[in-house]
Amino acid sequence: MGTDKDIVIPEKILGFDVVGLVEEFDTYAMEPADVNSVTVPGVIKSIPENYFAVLTGLTKITLENGVEEIGNNAFENCEQLTEVNLPDSIRTIGEKAFYNCGAKSVTLGKNIETMGDYALGYEETDAGVAAIEGFTIYGYSGTAAESYAEANGFNFVDLNN
Repeated sequence: MGTDKDIVIPEKILGFDVVGLVEEFDTYAMEPADVNSVTVPGVIKSIPENYFAVLTGLTKITLENGVEEIGNNAFENCEQLTEVNLPDSIRTIGEKAFYNCGAKSVTLGKNIETMGDYALGYEETDAGVAAIEGFTIYGYSGTAAESYAEANGFNFVDLNN
């Protein structure tokens, strides 16, 4: 399902629907730092906490419409991840879901309701936790995206305009 560097989670395996992910991502067959991209189909509703955090070489994620929740620390320390565009189906982004990632901006869909502490826009520095300078959230006014941007002092671009 994909190449050694690109993981594509299928919608079906041996004719059976894939309905979720195992609790822990097993990297025994690969070097985690070598994985470049991950595609998660919309039939997967939730990404468990810490799930892809070991993939430190990850540069791209594709979450298809249908994924609703990103667990705590799901992509933490994916420092090579420079672009995050989340589908309209995402409702919840857990605490530190994208903590210490390389993204300088994120695009969030219309249905975002809940965002945990340090979910986006924060990194680890020698001095401790720090906001990423110039971090921008692209989203829709009246959603948790706008509230999160305002509460954390991030730039917010309203996609309604």
